[in-house]
Formats: sequence, C-alpha cells, structure tokens
Amino acid sequence: MISVVIPLYNKEHTVLNCIHSVLNQSFTQFELLVIDDGSTDNSVNEVSKIADERIRIIHKANGGVSSARNFGIEVASFEFIAFLDADDSWAPNYLEEVVNLIHKNPNCCLYGVRQFQLSQKGEKFLSATIGDIPICFFHKTEYFEYARISILFHASAITINKQRLGSHHILFDTNLKRGEDLDFYFQIALVDDMIFLNKPLTYYNLDVEGSAMKSLCDIRYRLIGNISRYKCDMEKSLSVRTFFSEYILSCLPSLIRDKVSYKIIDELSSLIDVKTLPLSKRLFYYLPNFMKSLIFKLLKRQ
Repeated sequence: MISVVIPLYNKEHTVLNCIHSVLNQSFTQFELLVIDDGSTDNSVNEVSKIADERIRIIHKANGGVSSARNFGIEVASFEFIAFLDADDSWAPNYLEEVVNLIHKNPNCCLYGVRQFQLSQKGEKFLSATIGDIPICFFHKTEYFEYARISILFHASAITINKQRLGSHHILFDTNLKRGEDLDFYFQIALVDDMIFLNKPLTYYNLDVEGSAMKSLCDIRYRLIGNISRYKCDMEKSLSVRTFFSEYILSCLPSLIRDKVSYKIIDELSSLIDVKTLPLSKRLFYYLPNFMKSLIFKLLKRQ
C-alpha cells in the first residue's frame, strides 16, 4: 500500500485531471490524501464531487506547499508516500513501476522517476537526465556527483520511505518559498540512499512553475540565501563541495538581476571552492558582478 499526497491550494482548473491520473493507476492499493492548504477558490468542491473511498480531503490553515507536504507525511497511513502537485499528473503505470522499484530496492529513502515537461502550447519535452542508464542507485553523497549534470528528482515524481525519513528528522523546510524541494533532496542525499528510474512516467506543468518562479522572492526565503547550512558538509566531502560551488555560481547572475546586495553576493561567493570549478566556470567566477549579469541577460535572450 502507498499513500499519495496532493497539496492543494487554488488549483480548481487542474486538480481534477491530477486526481483522475491517480485513480486511473494500474496499481490500485493506495490512499489518496488531498491536503487542502486553505484554498479560497472552488478547488475543494471540485474534489468533493469525486466518489471514491480512497480519497480523503484534509483541511488545514494556509501555510504553503512545504507545510502541506509535511502534514501529508504526518497523517499518511502507509510507509511509502508518493507526492503529486495539483497541477501535474502521472502516467497510468507510474505507481506500478514505483512499487516494483521499491520491491527490488527496499532500503532506499527516496525513489524518483524521470518526467515529461509540458508547456502551455501543449509541447512535451523530456526532463534532463544522465544518459541511457536505466536505473541509478546513489549511496548517500554519490548523488552530488550526478547532480552536477542534472538534479534528476522532481516533487511530483518522488516517493519516500516515511520511517527512514523520520529517523533522519527530515521534512520540507517551511521557511523556504523557492528551492524547498531541492533542499529536501539534498538533505536526504547527505544521509541516506536514493534511486532514480530513468523512465518518463509523470507530467510536469512548466508554465505553472515558471509563473511562480518569475515572481520576486526575498533572499531569506530562497534556498540560495540559506545555502550556508551546507557549509560543514561541503568541508567534509569533495563531491558535495564541488556541486554546491557550481550551484552557487549558477545562481549569482539571477541574484545580481534581482538586485540582491553585493555584500550577500560576496558572502555566497566566498563559499565557492574555485579549485573545483572547470576552467570556463573559473573564468566566469572572476568576472566583475556587472559582467556576470550581462552574460546572464544575453543567454536569456537566446
């Protein structure tokens, strides 16, 4: 049995497609927890129209998607919990493939699959991945070596082991408004094993994500603004240090664009181990901040 957790906040136009993609799964032994995060539109009424005993609508005060996911983890009845955002959907054999993956690899904390990405125009793209390897097993920090190529994991395409997650005291950080999902994966990768099935079985709505990510967000509520929490892990592991050095560097142009203070940018830059960067990125690191911003703008126009 699997618990499916759908955080719901004002998604009346997409939530029915999302839920039907779960109800139409070839694997049918699941509970479906719809965590209403204080919706103010017609979302909950739309869900209430569906007559299926596997669905439970659970109401809570609005606290954000991380709060809703954490609450879903708390009330889930089963050991394995699959997350799905209310504007995304699954292929009919998604849960069946995940359950098979769990049976063959029972001792992982997180199980992920590849995604299709959907644009508003109906275009479908495959998410970035790591070549033709069908299954990738990551023993703790091994993940960070691959994450330099692609993050791999996505919120609507992961299943977690509730017991193992609890033993590490890991939850989604409710303080973060951007990057909370990445922070969740990084926390797990530092302490437990993860596995990735390189098969596209979920559908991710790019335009919904894009509209949210374009909005300005205070640096204090972004993962990059809290990246110093990984400083000790960076000092202990070369692969972790290499990944976060490149991750921080990749974020700097957008921070300059968003007019984050140069003091904060310089503090973040000080966490970068320049020796781990490839030559092209090392040269980029040494450019003045205004040049980083200019290059970022030119790349965005392409």
